Amino acid sequence: MKHICYKIILIILVMITFSCSSDGTDGINGIDGTDGADGIRRDENGSGILILSGDITNEEAARIVEENTGENTHTIIVRNTTNLITLNLPKVLTLVKLQVNGNRNLQVVTMPNLNTTFEELSIQSNASLESINFPNLDTTYGSLTIASNEALTTINCTKLIAVNTLNVYGNTSLENLSFPVLIEASNRLSISNQENLTTLDLRSLTSANSITIVRNERLTSIAFVNLTSSNSIEFSENPMLTTLQFNALENIVTTISISNNNVLNTIAFPNLETVNSGNITIREDLLETVDFSKLSTFSFLSIDSNVLLSSVNLSSIRDFTQLDLDSSGRLSTAAIDGLLTRLVNIVPAITEKRISVTGVASAQAQTHAETLRNTGNTVTISE
Repeated sequence: MKHICYKIILIILVMITFSCSSDGTDGINGIDGTDGADGIRRDENGSGILILSGDITNEEAARIVEENTGENTHTIIVRNTTNLITLNLPKVLTLVKLQVNGNRNLQVVTMPNLNTTFEELSIQSNASLESINFPNLDTTYGSLTIASNEALTTINCTKLIAVNTLNVYGNTSLENLSFPVLIEASNRLSISNQENLTTLDLRSLTSANSITIVRNERLTSIAFVNLTSSNSIEFSENPMLTTLQFNALENIVTTISISNNNVLNTIAFPNLETVNSGNITIREDLLETVDFSKLSTFSFLSIDSNVLLSSVNLSSIRDFTQLDLDSSGRLSTAAIDGLLTRLVNIVPAITEKRISVTGVASAQAQTHAETLRNTGNTVTISE
C-alpha cells in the first residue's frame, strides 16, 4: 500500500510542477484531503500536463484522469506502465501532445471526444495494444504516428480530415487500415512495414506533399481515386501489389519512384500532365502496361521490366530531357511504333533529346528514328 501511495504522489507532483493553481488547505493525509490533492487545490478545468507511468492500475488511472483532465490539459504522456490495460480520456477535446509508448499490457486507447491535436500524437511499442479509438479526431496539425504495436487490429480515425504527417508502420497484426474522409496530408503520408495489411483505404485523399508506401507484404491493390497533386511518390517492396492507379493525379513536383513490387503488372497515371523538376523511375519484374497518356512535361523517365512491355502510352509527351525505355524484357513492336510516331509529330520538332528503347522496331519506326536523329536528337534502338 505504501508503494501505491508513493506512486500516485509522484504522478500528482509531476502535474503540480506545471500547475498555476494556488495552494489549498492540506488534506488529512495529503492524498485524500477534502480540499485538494497533496495540499494543492484542483483546477476544475484540469492540469496542463498529465503523466502516467509505472505499475498504475486501471482504477487508479481512471481516478487521476477524472480529477485532473479538462480543457486546460494540453499534454498527456502514458509511458512504460505495467498494469494499465485500458486508457480512456473522455474529457479531452484538444491536445498539443499525446504520447502512449512502451506500455506492456495496455490493450485499448480511447479518446471519444478528441477532435484536434497540434504537435504530436504518438502511439508506439505497446506490445498488447489491440484497439485505438479516436472517433471524433478531425485535424492533426502535427504528426500522427502509430508504430510497432504488434497486437493492434483496429484503428478508428474515421473522421480524420487533415493531418500534417501520418506515419503507420510495424503494426504486424493490422489487416485493414482506413482513413475514409482524409483529404490532406500537408507534409508526409507513410505506410510501411505492415506485413499483414491487405486493405488500405485513402479514397478521399486529394493532396499529399509526399506519399511513401513500402514493404507491405500482403497489400494487393490501392487506388488513389481523388489525389490531384503531390510533391513525390514512392512505392517499393510491396510483393503482392498487382495494380497501381492514380486516376485524378495531375501534377508531381519532383519524383515518382516505383520499384521491386514483385507482381505489379499495371501502372496507370491517366491524367498526370507534369513532373515539374524531377524524375520518373520504374523498375519492376512483371510490368506489362504503363499509362501516362496525358503526360507532357518531365525531365527524365526510365521504365524497366523483366517481361515484355506490351503497352506504354506516352501519347501526349512533349517537353523532356531523356527517355529511357531500355527495358530488360523489351518493348513490343506496337509500343515502339506508337512512341516514335508521337515523338516525330511533336510541333515544333524536338531537338537535343536522348531516347533509348529496346525491342524489335518496325520499318516505319526506324524511319521515324532517323528523322529524330536528323533534328539533333540521340536515338538508340536495341534488340
